[in-house]
Amino acid sequence: MPEIHAEKYTYFYGADSVLSNFYPIHITADGVNFSSVEQYFQYNKAKKFGDTETATAILSTPSPLQQGQLGRRVNNFNEAIWVSARMPIMMEGLRLKFAQPALQATLLNTKPAVLVNTCMYDTVWGIGLNMFDKRAAY
Repeated sequence: MPEIHAEKYTYFYGADSVLSNFYPIHITADGVNFSSVEQYFQYNKAKKFGDTETATAILSTPSPLQQGQLGRRVNNFNEAIWVSARMPIMMEGLRLKFAQPALQATLLNTKPAVLVNTCMYDTVWGIGLNMFDKRAAY
């Protein structure tokens, strides 16, 4: 189940949900084509640290899971620099994604709910719990 809609929250997880960064969608930035926001994000992470080899590998794989794995192995990575750089990169990727009319309408239809990424392995962009965990409190 990609999404659960509750009164206050819309819980989502996985590539089947249009709200997920793994959702397959074509976006272009600076003349580079991306297959998902995840690919855009991980590519820009590699570029931020001058790792063109990993950036090229990220562009070469269509799998968001593999793109994320490659992104965790970026050379010259510096956590402090990344913490300050990652939010603007993510926001731009999401802006590009949801500027597309069909996706924009889907996003706007979630109002006024708070969007909740229920990836139990992600505590940066998600809540670290799956959508059926009682602690998610929907």
